[in-house]
Amino acid sequence: MRRGGGPLTVLALAQAAATYEFTVGFVALPAIVVDLDVAPALVPWVPGAYAVVFGGALLAAGRLADRLGVRRVLRVALLGLGATTAVVALAGSPTVLLAGRAGQGLAAAALQPAVLGVMTRVATGPGRARTWSVWSAVGAGGLALGAAGGGVLVALDWRLAVGVVVPVCLFAACVAGVLPSEPAVAEPVRVPVRSAAVTTTAGVATAASLTLGGTLGWTAPATVTAILLAVVSAVGVFLGERSVAPLLGRDLRRRPDVRLGALLAAAYMAGPGALYYLVTTMLADLPGFPPAAAGLLLLPLAVGVVVGSALSGRLMVWVGEERGAPLGFGVAALGTVGVALALSAVGGLAASSLVAGLGSGVAFAAVFALAGRDVPSDRRGAAGGIVVAAQYLASAASLAAFGVLAGPVGHRGVLLLAGAVSLVGAVAAQVGRRRGAREDQGVTTRSGGDPDDRW
Repeated sequence: MRRGGGPLTVLALAQAAATYEFTVGFVALPAIVVDLDVAPALVPWVPGAYAVVFGGALLAAGRLADRLGVRRVLRVALLGLGATTAVVALAGSPTVLLAGRAGQGLAAAALQPAVLGVMTRVATGPGRARTWSVWSAVGAGGLALGAAGGGVLVALDWRLAVGVVVPVCLFAACVAGVLPSEPAVAEPVRVPVRSAAVTTTAGVATAASLTLGGTLGWTAPATVTAILLAVVSAVGVFLGERSVAPLLGRDLRRRPDVRLGALLAAAYMAGPGALYYLVTTMLADLPGFPPAAAGLLLLPLAVGVVVGSALSGRLMVWVGEERGAPLGFGVAALGTVGVALALSAVGGLAASSLVAGLGSGVAFAAVFALAGRDVPSDRRGAAGGIVVAAQYLASAASLAAFGVLAGPVGHRGVLLLAGAVSLVGAVAAQVGRRRGAREDQGVTTRSGGDPDDRW
């Protein structure tokens, strides 16, 4: 095995496991609802419980990874993801199912910042872009397999489709010793528990407000309660960030690379990343498309994502990492519009899905290669948590919004909206690249690698 191949394999498997479990929840949803007799009001929470807890807990998880060490947290998180996935696969009631899905989100929240923290040490030197492309190809492949391969497995048994990840998590946890050890930290990183709890509550309440609003109505007592809780906790987050023990800290909030990474990660999940769900629900509403057939029709999208991610390394070496994100988002927007126009035309749908997947794969790799690449090693877990929190909170919010809009505007309208979000991502990446370049010209890097001592 090449040098670095072992750590990269572990990280890629961890990323693929987390992303697979996120998307397979959408594909398996119809079978789960029938098998466990899930009440209509709880249906959105089968996929939503994962994303809501995931996005809400990520910021605290990033600080925890910096405090305890990313390798240790990664191993524990893998074991936790395997255990909670087994709970979901064996669930006999909606209550156990939703508890397991929330547990999966919590384990994945601990996993993602740790993965990104180790990746920033593995992906170095001349092969940096290529290493990121390999990692993102496997991670994006997990998203694709959750939609396409998961649809095939659901036709056999939804429990098999969900539980197939358990041995992957156990294997990756067992061989995590090949990951690089932690660098020495001058002083322990503080984990402000109160700020973490308030921030997590804000994320959960915000996503819950959108989900409940789309399901029960915006004036329903549960929706109003969630909105009030979101507002109160958001004020708490604002005040907490100005306290002596902030969760994020002024240093991370001011970094152009972290801000741009969070914005682009959110645009990715509300644009190209939403295609798995949007195409799946579109096909589910068409007559004669069982889950297995719908999964197979998603294969062009899945192949495009994996190929785009795999080729992104060479592409970013050729055009530069800063130009990879606008290019990927632009191609994804073009393909998404094609999917909206093709709808049930199988040939046009397949070709447009392939184009959208290619752009999505390039954008996915570029976003995470750019985000926080110059962040000091003892803050990379927190920086990774910010980026991935933006990614999954945007996913929960956008899917809830798309669900509300699907009725009045139809599938074509929702897909066109997702294409518009992808286009916005391309413009934001281009503008952010130029602005970041201008800001970096005025930043002096000191001997400790700390720009202007802001860390």
